[in-house]
Amino acid sequence: MKNIDDYCFSFKDKIRQGSQTQVYIATKQKTGEKVTIKWLNKTDIRQDDKLMEGFRIEIQTYFKILKSPNILAVFDAIETMNSYYIIQEYWDGGDLEELLKKQKLLSEKDAIKFLVDILNGFTQLIKNGIIHKNLKPENILIDKQTYKITNIDFVERGNCIIQGTLVGTPLYMSPQTLDLFIHNAKSDVWSLGIILYEVLFGKTPWTGKSPIELLQSIKTQPLKFPTDNNQVSLEIQDLIIGCLQVDESKRLSWEEIYKHPAVSQYFTDFNLGNIKLEEKDTQQILQKEMDQLKIDSETAKDKDHDAKAFSKTEN
Repeated sequence: MKNIDDYCFSFKDKIRQGSQTQVYIATKQKTGEKVTIKWLNKTDIRQDDKLMEGFRIEIQTYFKILKSPNILAVFDAIETMNSYYIIQEYWDGGDLEELLKKQKLLSEKDAIKFLVDILNGFTQLIKNGIIHKNLKPENILIDKQTYKITNIDFVERGNCIIQGTLVGTPLYMSPQTLDLFIHNAKSDVWSLGIILYEVLFGKTPWTGKSPIELLQSIKTQPLKFPTDNNQVSLEIQDLIIGCLQVDESKRLSWEEIYKHPAVSQYFTDFNLGNIKLEEKDTQQILQKEMDQLKIDSETAKDKDHDAKAFSKTEN
């Protein structure tokens, strides 16, 4: 067993592996509560200034901004001599990718449940100008039949278009991302459309052995729905079509998605104007939070949820 502050875990209990992270089931020793711990190698993170900044923003954003039952919660961040540990909410149902491997597809009723949960989570991202950039079934977790978004990419962020880096899994990337390495809010709309198609029909609408081949397929092959599945309503098909417009200017905006007849009944507060999805200047929000964090760390070092954690013992 490995002890990190008040948490303990075994390396045998690894449940997820990323390119730079590993996730383990852990226990909070004082309460016996189950949590998950995301481990990051400090050397890997510190060698890349953008990764380091992204990591700091991730912790700060989860603690201070992103609060939703449909976004995986972060409880604590711990720094040791060699590692960073992010203490996260525990989930009991694996992820959407694993679910689709078991049963291939979802009924329309279950797909709408998935869609509404993800749209609920995305209201927080949209309000705060956050682009996920890597939305895919593996990054949609399931806990007690509730879907939760995780692994939001914070290396660069904001309302602006992000260029220069291919971030994410190509199969779920928009043609603009595949072609020009451009990420913006409508990139996430495209990814959501691909996933919705996949959960309903058991496959993605386009495939390719490489990003170039996939892009060519998207550009040359029109979107089609399988003729052997007549159980998907025309409203849902219309929503998918709107999300998967190759021409970004014709693709649905987030506001249009929440007002779409396929899901509008689940977002009545939004559609009545009681809740507004105003995109905020996230950089400004974070700067205020970071300034406050510096004050907090200087005057109240014992606060549990400062975004920079610090130096705790590792056994």
